[in-house]
Amino acid sequence: MANQHLLAQEDGPILTLTLNRPEKRNALSLALMHDLRVHLEEVGRSSHIRVVILAGAGPVFSAGHDLSELLHRSLGEY
Repeated sequence: MANQHLLAQEDGPILTLTLNRPEKRNALSLALMHDLRVHLEEVGRSSHIRVVILAGAGPVFSAGHDLSELLHRSLGEY
């Protein structure tokens, strides 16, 4: 269950999840955080994955939350 912004690669009992938004310095969008959570929940139910490595494509692991998603929202959305 990988997409363009979160890559998953299994190597035996090791799962590497790579944030793949190098043009945005791997900023965490809502969609990316959702996909990451789904993967980690699957790992929690797995009996064969023993190690999870979180990696970032490009020179930065993650710049934090993608603040551009917070623009133009109502008070209730915040």
